[in-house]
Amino acid sequence: MKNQAVYTSLILLILLFSSCQRKTADKDARAILEEANFNFSHKKRSYHQGVYFFLPEYLKKDYSVGHLIQDDGLSLSNQDISLHFSIERFNEEDAQDFRFAQNWNKSNVEAVQNFYLAKRGSSLTNASSAIINENPKGSRLNGIHQFMSGKATFFAENAMYFISTVEKKVDGQTYYYVIQFVTTPELAAYLRDDFLQTVKNMY
Repeated sequence: MKNQAVYTSLILLILLFSSCQRKTADKDARAILEEANFNFSHKKRSYHQGVYFFLPEYLKKDYSVGHLIQDDGLSLSNQDISLHFSIERFNEEDAQDFRFAQNWNKSNVEAVQNFYLAKRGSSLTNASSAIINENPKGSRLNGIHQFMSGKATFFAENAMYFISTVEKKVDGQTYYYVIQFVTTPELAAYLRDDFLQTVKNMY
């Protein structure tokens, strides 16, 4: 009888957990965001070419690559909240090429960031960008970020771009990762902190 009671309790817990998972899956991303006061929740750890990061589980693999420079970049998106996420990796040779192309005499991190913003800006109408800032204090990886706006082909209105470049050694090689959020002006004000938290917690 005791074993039967334990077995029954386990079944009830599994059913309850499955029910909670279904309820989360049934809600659209906007509803989940609103319930969390427009903060990312239901986050899971993701991985791409040597780095780990945490993003909401409602961001799914996106096979459109129009907003990427690297063919092997990772793109995730959710149409409910008009949010696109991408991460791309560049090596030291790439960084040196960017420095040469721009006659850039600052760090490789800044060279990659500057080159990426220039490429992004050339694909937008009426592009404008803010000044470079250091990533938040306590960030696990050294990096910088900037914000950019402009008219993109895949949005009906102006798009907001949050772009950060971070540096990490992987197997003795130094790589530069560009992280990008693309969203609408409506959501940009809410998602700015989530973007900074995402780059802060990368490792």
